[in-house]
Amino acid sequence: MPADDSGRDPGAGAHQQSRAAAPPRQEVEAQLRQVADALSPLRAASSRSAIAHAVVRLLAGAAVACRVDVADDTRDARDWILLARTHRTGRADIAAAADDLGASAALAGKAAVVPDRDRELSWVVIPLVANQATLGSLRVALDGASGPSSAELAYLHHIASSLANGLASAELHEQSERISRRLQESLLPHALPSAAWFEVAARYVPATAGMHVGGDWYDAELVSADELAFSVGDVAGHGVEAAARMGELRSAMHAFRQLSRAPDELIALMHRLCEPPGYFATALCARLDPLGALRWASAGHLPPILARPDGVVAALPVNQSPPLGAGLEGTVRLNEWAVAAGDTVVLYTDGLIERRDEPLDVSLDRLAGQLGRLIEHGHGPGPGELLEAVVQSRQTSTPVRDDIAAIAVRLRAG
Repeated sequence: MPADDSGRDPGAGAHQQSRAAAPPRQEVEAQLRQVADALSPLRAASSRSAIAHAVVRLLAGAAVACRVDVADDTRDARDWILLARTHRTGRADIAAAADDLGASAALAGKAAVVPDRDRELSWVVIPLVANQATLGSLRVALDGASGPSSAELAYLHHIASSLANGLASAELHEQSERISRRLQESLLPHALPSAAWFEVAARYVPATAGMHVGGDWYDAELVSADELAFSVGDVAGHGVEAAARMGELRSAMHAFRQLSRAPDELIALMHRLCEPPGYFATALCARLDPLGALRWASAGHLPPILARPDGVVAALPVNQSPPLGAGLEGTVRLNEWAVAAGDTVVLYTDGLIERRDEPLDVSLDRLAGQLGRLIEHGHGPGPGELLEAVVQSRQTSTPVRDDIAAIAVRLRAG
């Protein structure tokens, strides 16, 4: 039984028992061949760590011990970063033996076989090379100080090659995710406004699949001392193109707001901006004042949710125009509602509620019921806690296949 991937020995097996349980050479060769076949080709996982752990688990049956390290290029002197390791039960004595073993050879791009006669095993150190760059090393300990057979060595080289290619692909994936997250963060507000008469909170969660960037957005700003403008929107699609379009629409909406436009006028201007059709997006723009006058206009977006302190929650009725890019005939309707002190207005995108297997009205009722229960049980002292709770619930219930953007505003007592 192998130790766990962190290198901890789950059981205390005797040294002699471990040697007696060593598989015969032909069995080791067969196991290595199976691993090599399984990793040809190695599909890129979500991270280098996930790939490394998968490989050491596959090698655990054939090897006494194995580990995968990557080179750390962030420091002046190149160091090793351990990604994954495992060892056979009862052989924890060799776990530390490979810390520096073969490091110089691997960094030089050379494979090495290092006998350990005291422990009656051989270390095979193979550099992980992809795109003419040494990414790290695979170190495998096999029974017998005489070294691996030519077939075993060939299989280990094949495994190392597949592993290196997988690590290179995963590294590119990780870099893309870091870039996409930074892009999304740069397009969303860095801070939310504050005043004595309201509380505001927002959340953005990328979809669990693909690049962590999309076309959902939220925004909020004080357009005057006694009026808060806040909005939410969703550009169709995912990835960098959707994010770029979202940035354009959000920036345009911000610029139009400087003209003190009412929500219906603002949405009408956004419709004109999207002609001729090139975008397809939904958006909702709202304004709230200290007396509780809520005004909003919608371009095909989901209705606002109003949550009261007593736990009564409902979607507000909406007169809305078509989505942006779908063409506007007629005028944009303005919606109005009286918000009382303690009420919370929630704007959100469809990633928070929609599920493929249920109608939209069922999804809306589920969100309203969830918010009501949170307030009744005292878990909603602030908009931030309400949003955090519903977003976490959405993430744990089913995979989030669409981005989530949400903003909540609570009117304080005057």
